[in-house]
Amino acid sequence: MLARHDIRALAIGARFEQCCQRQGSARVLSVHNRVINLVAQDELLALALPQAGGSSRFLSLNVLPDVRCGNELQLNRTELIVGKKSIDLRTVPRWQNVLPPDACATLTPELFAEFAEAVRDLAIHSEINVDAPLAPQTVTRFLGLGPGLTPAGDDILLGYLAADNHLGENRAWTQAMHVVVASALDRTTMLSAQLLKNALECDYHETVQRVLAVLCGLSSENLLSALRRLTQVGASSGESTVYGMWMALQRIALEWNSDQLQPLKTIGYEGEVVDLTQTAVEQPQKMEVNLV
Repeated sequence: MLARHDIRALAIGARFEQCCQRQGSARVLSVHNRVINLVAQDELLALALPQAGGSSRFLSLNVLPDVRCGNELQLNRTELIVGKKSIDLRTVPRWQNVLPPDACATLTPELFAEFAEAVRDLAIHSEINVDAPLAPQTVTRFLGLGPGLTPAGDDILLGYLAADNHLGENRAWTQAMHVVVASALDRTTMLSAQLLKNALECDYHETVQRVLAVLCGLSSENLLSALRRLTQVGASSGESTVYGMWMALQRIALEWNSDQLQPLKTIGYEGEVVDLTQTAVEQPQKMEVNLV
């Protein structure tokens, strides 16, 4: 008889639930203090404690099971079987997104300035040497750049995509970024590739969604508070994601007219003065804004 009730499911993400509906096995990819990453049906899922936040690919549990990398779990419509333990999924509530996938907003000088101030207050910096702005022609410089399951270059790219998806008004640019990223996901780790694929579908971890909800005017949460929570994800992943968002907002700001940009001429970062009015939109590879 399988042991029940030792581990309780608290919430299930839509993507995790879909994999359960298809049934099959899942292999443990990596084990961490608050998250266990799984590979199931060529998709990455995760078992997570509530402190890890929510995601469409998470199954939130009251405690994590004792598993090792390579262990196999069984998924079906009613339960998750881990060794001799059975986790009941029949009545588990669906995790709700904080941000609608189609949410969008216009970046204003005031919002840009607030984000810039938060970046300074949080001392956001890049874990890698960023010698070029993110653009369709430079994406491959970032993919897989840095150590770990989610290299810093990928975290930066994820943040960039997230901000551009919901605040960027140059849809041709956004589409070009999507095409290049989608075609080059084999250049990075399995976990990073999945997270970037999710971002292309406007599917993000809860902490990213909360920042975007503030930027889109859908949340009354303080922007600095939402950004600080994001920076606490992983050793440096959250901070790199914020850095990527900041790069995207600067690129979006380049499309403003000179009158709108005038108030931004004195915004400084780490002693530098960022003069966006002197940067060419048509040639993003020449952008001179340097946050390193």
